[in-house]
Amino acid sequence: MNIKKYLYLCLFTPSVYASTMLPETPLQPVYHAFFSGSNQQAWLQLIHIWPQLTDTIQQQAWLKLLVQMDNQHCGKDAPIAPPIWLSNLELDLIQRDLPLSRVYVARFSGKSKSKELNIELLTPDRQNLIKGKVSVENSSFSIEGREHISSFPMGVYHLIVNNGVEKWHAELPLSATSDLNWLQRKGNRLFLKKIQARNCCRPPWLEQELLSRTNFQRIWIKTLEPGQSLRWQPYADENKLWARVSFINSTSIGGVVLRQIHRQAGPYHHFRPVLRPALAH
Repeated sequence: MNIKKYLYLCLFTPSVYASTMLPETPLQPVYHAFFSGSNQQAWLQLIHIWPQLTDTIQQQAWLKLLVQMDNQHCGKDAPIAPPIWLSNLELDLIQRDLPLSRVYVARFSGKSKSKELNIELLTPDRQNLIKGKVSVENSSFSIEGREHISSFPMGVYHLIVNNGVEKWHAELPLSATSDLNWLQRKGNRLFLKKIQARNCCRPPWLEQELLSRTNFQRIWIKTLEPGQSLRWQPYADENKLWARVSFINSTSIGGVVLRQIHRQAGPYHHFRPVLRPALAH
């Protein structure tokens, strides 16, 4: 069966009929669970089946199904539950656009009852995005990986957290973080591309920040809804400041909040004239 026809049947045919039409493919167990309403089983099958998908068409079909499942409940029904010594977990996958370069970086944060954690985040091909030890201060922790020139591919990522006594390993099915274009510069304006908000998820939002160029510590932040005007805090010496604007799109994978972030950044005295007008759609 042609893959486009197959996906059409899977996504738009009532489940009682679709279940009898599914052809033999590695994704068949996922579709059967999804259309029978067994959401948690569908998530488990989606994770389990990924290593078997070596064909690009099958991987794209996997991605379409991931999007469909995520749209139902914003990923909150995925059976990914952190242990009792971890909570408020957030995984940020960031595309950072600078005046002359583009880099990708991952950040993991949350709360813990432990004093120290060893954390790893591995891509589907087992490349380290995050690896290191982090201290827990006032019950909170945050760790950021090194910058990567290559984008983050779709697939099943491996998050491993060890507190010295117990180890938690979560397999996270993720879409790619690659060539995000939500924020675009055109001439002296910054344009925001519209994306469709999902009813079950937090609506996307914007953050504008100022940082010290000496240590890149944040000295000012403002949160905005898309469409609001960017208004900067005035400072006497703009040459000592670094500015950035971030568009944040949030979903969940069970007990882990996932945030894809597209960030435009640069020196404040160059960046401010570009950002002074309101964001345009």
